[in-house]
Amino acid sequence: MYRIICPLILLLSFSLNAQYNSLGFGAGTSFFRGETTATGAILEEPGINLYGYYTYWLPADERFQITGMLDLDFNRPQIASSADGSQVYEAYTLLISPLFGMRFYWDRWLLDYVPEKNQSALFFGLYLGPAIYIHDYQSATANTKDNIHYTDGLGISFNSSAEIGYRIFRNSHWSYEISTGFKYGFNDAWDGLKGNTAVNDWLFHVKLGMSYSFYQWQ
Repeated sequence: MYRIICPLILLLSFSLNAQYNSLGFGAGTSFFRGETTATGAILEEPGINLYGYYTYWLPADERFQITGMLDLDFNRPQIASSADGSQVYEAYTLLISPLFGMRFYWDRWLLDYVPEKNQSALFFGLYLGPAIYIHDYQSATANTKDNIHYTDGLGISFNSSAEIGYRIFRNSHWSYEISTGFKYGFNDAWDGLKGNTAVNDWLFHVKLGMSYSFYQWQ
């Protein structure tokens, strides 16, 4: 009997906890902003953003969710070094951002954000964490450290991020979401290109994603 009761207790405990957990993932575009030079703003094509996250819903108020996220950004910043833009420096960059923070779902009808078919809500998120940035320069002059347009190829900095989005549940487990937001770097090194001002680098995001909620009962 002991061998039967113990596994049942563990299974029940997991079920009670699992109803407040969810996993999500998605992709989108990212744009570097905040870089300025003597000849104008940074030149750039849209980059790629990939992300995944885990959330724990607070039982006292399920609209609040503790969130851990891994955010990846692939971009190609460019900068013109002459007035006519005839010479352009560029660098492929990878930004790896482990983020930790909180999501809040604005559901005006319910105190509990209970997943069910067609339920939807606006959400807001605030996150903090480290950021690892890696640069791969493509211009012929990129290999000299005396070039004022380039920073070091690898570094770690502090990272903050904010987002606003909208989620709609397909059923009690699966949901879809769209969001936009920004990520601030507290430095001028994320994009690998030095500007002529004290403006720090930051990224603007537009994302599409989906999530699976380990919700047990309607």
